[in-house]
Amino acid sequence: MKLTGSCPPLALGYSAGVRVIDTSLLGAERFDFIGTRHAGERHGVEIVCSLGLPDALDVMARGNEVTDYLAFA
Repeated sequence: MKLTGSCPPLALGYSAGVRVIDTSLLGAERFDFIGTRHAGERHGVEIVCSLGLPDALDVMARGNEVTDYLAFA
């Protein structure tokens, strides 16, 4: 999916309090990282890359632990 111009999902996420989105570097050929980063900048959402979160870290249930994990990484 190419993210060019406006990106309603990012705008909606920002309005709901999302400020950072972690994208995985695994399977990078499937993502438009440049377009995603530009869309994030337009909507005030930081896009970061990692090798993914451990399966045990559920973003919805353990958000603070996820933040701590990403800050350490």
